[in-house]
Amino acid sequence: MVWMGICEGIYKTKTPDIRRGKMGIDESLERLSEFLPKDKKLDIFNLVLASYKNDGNLAKNLGCNSKIIRIWSKKGPSSRYMPKILGLALQQCPDTKDVLNETVGEITSLYNSLDTKDTENKLQLFMDALDEKSRQIIWHLLRNGHASIREFAELIDADLDNEILVRIRKVINQKSKKILGKEIMKFENKKIDPLTGKEIPFSWWLTEDVLSTERTNEMIDVFNEKNMARVIAELPSVKEEDIRIKLEDSMLTISTNDYKKNIPLYLPIKKIVGKTYRNNILEVRLEKNGEKEK
Repeated sequence: MVWMGICEGIYKTKTPDIRRGKMGIDESLERLSEFLPKDKKLDIFNLVLASYKNDGNLAKNLGCNSKIIRIWSKKGPSSRYMPKILGLALQQCPDTKDVLNETVGEITSLYNSLDTKDTENKLQLFMDALDEKSRQIIWHLLRNGHASIREFAELIDADLDNEILVRIRKVINQKSKKILGKEIMKFENKKIDPLTGKEIPFSWWLTEDVLSTERTNEMIDVFNEKNMARVIAELPSVKEEDIRIKLEDSMLTISTNDYKKNIPLYLPIKKIVGKTYRNNILEVRLEKNGEKEK
């Protein structure tokens, strides 16, 4: 993926000199800034802010008004200044790479949850074709499942809800139809969130059949219960001893000799506590953070 390659390039480069743009680092910082989710931009900015004794010194280095610094610490920095902020962060804040690595890991997991390489490649092309604000909207849906118009407006600092509607219909869904063959976003008056069981009113969702190529007879369910989570998965005919289960962050991977499935959980999972396998149906029991199986 383009921005992961940029990330790797920055890691291999010695401390970036943002004033002189050595080794093309200015362009790399600008491209990486375009792909970062809004919450990660805020995390990186606050790391930089904490490294300065006062707002004035930071404002001077960035070439902005010091009054805007405190606003950015709550809402996130302006896109115009983000490449400079990222450069300062990589120079002065060792924790910056941890934030970037978290983002790489999260987005890699989301891409790995897709079932075919062809779908994954098309989605990469689609994301690379979007402008920054449109990309933020899709990242938000990939991470949260659904969102209202007001959530999107706050996410990209839009003044009017109509700006969001135009962006979805004229930019995001138009590019999606061209690259993926279908519109990637759809509006639902009400819909049950499969992860929580709650009815969500008046929200936008990702179009499932654009991102999923699962077999129609394949069964996978995630149950979020009070003290634990359970994953029920139908597997091809295999021996129980050939089944491998791995938990990494919030991604559960089930694999056999000829089968592999990545299942995003979107839950705070601590560890796998047990499994059963009967009649090609696998049940995996997981302990949530702060909870114990009873």
